[in-house]
Amino acid sequence: MVLDESRDYVYFIGLANNVVYVVRVGYGSVSAIHGKVFQLDALSGSDPVAAFSAPISGVEPTGLVIDPVVGVGFLSLVDGSGLGYITKFDIKNMYYLGPTVLPVERDQTKINSMYIDTNAKVLYTLLDYSLATYYYPTSCPNDCTSPENGNCVYSKCNCTVAWMGDDCSEEACVAGCNEETGNGYCSNGDCICTSFWNGTRCELRRCPDNCLSYGTCGGAANNFTCICDNLHSGINCGALKYTTCESVTADVNAKNLCLQIGKTCGWCNDDMTCKTGNQIGPVNGYCRIWLYDGDLEAWPIVIAALIIFSWAAMFINNSISAIVEDFRIAHNLETTDREGDAKSQRRAWWRDERSAKSWKLWDQIQFLSLYTITNMYFSSKFFNFTSLFNWTNFCLPLPAMGDTSTYSSRQLSSIEQYANTVGVKASDVFWVCLIWWLIATAAVTFLFAIFYLFVTKVLGKGEKYGQVLFHRFFHLVSRMFLAGYLPVCCLAGWGIVSNINGKMVVPIIFFIIFAFGLPVFNFLVVKGEKTDFLYYQTRIRYGSLYVQFKQDKAKFAFAVYARKLVLAVCFGFLAT
Repeated sequence: MVLDESRDYVYFIGLANNVVYVVRVGYGSVSAIHGKVFQLDALSGSDPVAAFSAPISGVEPTGLVIDPVVGVGFLSLVDGSGLGYITKFDIKNMYYLGPTVLPVERDQTKINSMYIDTNAKVLYTLLDYSLATYYYPTSCPNDCTSPENGNCVYSKCNCTVAWMGDDCSEEACVAGCNEETGNGYCSNGDCICTSFWNGTRCELRRCPDNCLSYGTCGGAANNFTCICDNLHSGINCGALKYTTCESVTADVNAKNLCLQIGKTCGWCNDDMTCKTGNQIGPVNGYCRIWLYDGDLEAWPIVIAALIIFSWAAMFINNSISAIVEDFRIAHNLETTDREGDAKSQRRAWWRDERSAKSWKLWDQIQFLSLYTITNMYFSSKFFNFTSLFNWTNFCLPLPAMGDTSTYSSRQLSSIEQYANTVGVKASDVFWVCLIWWLIATAAVTFLFAIFYLFVTKVLGKGEKYGQVLFHRFFHLVSRMFLAGYLPVCCLAGWGIVSNINGKMVVPIIFFIIFAFGLPVFNFLVVKGEKTDFLYYQTRIRYGSLYVQFKQDKAKFAFAVYARKLVLAVCFGFLAT
């Protein structure tokens, strides 16, 4: 029997049904149990009587000592052969702490007595021929880490001021975190405040979670209520006001909200709706003016307008002057059988020079439009700028070919970027370009035929007028082929490498016609020509093929073809 005077407990050891039991009884219950016999194997394990069994069979108890300070006890046992054991248990919670602490060698068969030094935490065991010592740990978790962190008191760590936790291993918040009012809690030396509190000690009131940066705090005047932005709601602005991009469209400020969401949403300026998509375009269908990384800005539109206006002004001026000059030449031929004097020749020369500059600008605009076919990522702002020049490459929407596909995700750095600005699938870009080029060429032919009939039939002009107008018609048709050279070669190249719907024949045919047919035709026309190009009628007919109308620079046209062909191959055949 062992007494724990600090807690008014008495501990017994006993043996029942070959099982060792340790029993704890409170002093106040001694009179109630006086004279009674307990069935140890039937004890409930609750106060005022508590017990546990040592899970070692075939042994008998011989002694018991306890350390009431740290809450640990030791039980000495002996088996039938005389081999002694010492096991440890928790005197507070009454459970076995095993394994065996001190097995005794067989030639030292008897454990005579045990003594415990609670200050040094040493268990002394007197054997037949020696004294064994055991520096025992406490029953507290991790022995309360270290004496500086805390000490074990009756199986529970009593931490010092600077430490906390079950084993006193966590740094404490010395000043506290206002835990008593529920403002926060301490975690390894730092106060973790609840949603409504802030500060080093969680002493300052705040809006819930500081509105998660999705709103502003109303402050004390509004009882620290969050005023959420247009995209969020809830007590801490943590809930999305709109669950889909399409649902944003109904908001009065839909465009700005759609652009604020980003990543998954974009604004389609075609039909003024917010749609799911990425940098390239919407997931469903197409959007020619797709705003993803910002709203439309004025400066790209202004620059594009200036470029287009400059070309249009040059084109209109050249067209009017060409008509005037053609009629003057035709009149001179009818009246004098000569094109004109030196003054008229100079005037015609400068008109041709202005025309050459105009078509050089056209070439640059075409290049700017097709530049986005390169395998690079461009912002939607840049696409919106370059798409304003798509018409120069005969890449305009065709309702019959409108893209209605659903994309799992748009591919960055691919021809899909360009196709979206045209409003068709990537596999249809070549066909759209070809169809519009054929329509434009047919329209030019039709309109010029009407003009020709008007001049020759309605106005009744003579043969020379018809002759000059026929030269001009040849010039316009050849100009249409040159205008289509870069886009048709480029997009036919894409059609060949992508094997559009398994149909490669048409792209191959048109690539050969444009890429090689035009340069060969150009060569046959200018081969051996010298002074003939000094005549206005010759320049009218072949002027689009003869750069700057200078005999010594006839080969320069081939350099222009080569440059465009290289660009077409790089853009078209290498596109993805």
